[in-house]
Amino acid sequence: AFWPGDHLEAASPVEASFWPIHPTLDRLLQYKMMVDNFAEDAWDTDRMTDSQDKVYCSYTSTSDCKGHHPYDLTFSTAVTRSEGGLYTLDYISNMELRTALSPATYAVPYIYNNFEWPHCNDLDLNVTFPRVV
Repeated sequence: AFWPGDHLEAASPVEASFWPIHPTLDRLLQYKMMVDNFAEDAWDTDRMTDSQDKVYCSYTSTSDCKGHHPYDLTFSTAVTRSEGGLYTLDYISNMELRTALSPATYAVPYIYNNFEWPHCNDLDLNVTFPRVV
């Protein structure tokens, strides 16, 4: 069942609050990849739990968890650079989107000029990130 505010499944873009949250997480992911990338880039497709019994998809008993696999298509279209160098609008897979966002293979038509959140500092939260050179 759909619950407003629920961002725990693949259809979360249906919820309006997803849209202001998503660009912030996009910026944080890119920052993480630039300053201290993930040690492992594997996407576990063979099992839905790990050795500590962490569940990656709580619906495995009733579905195949569509939207969570690397080859599943994203909810909406995305503009990415193709191998020929042209930007195209198309549905792409989760893995293709993650690869497009990686600084090593950057293939999206935008770039963040900073990782600053002045509205947080206006609230005296003092959010700072080391500069990326």
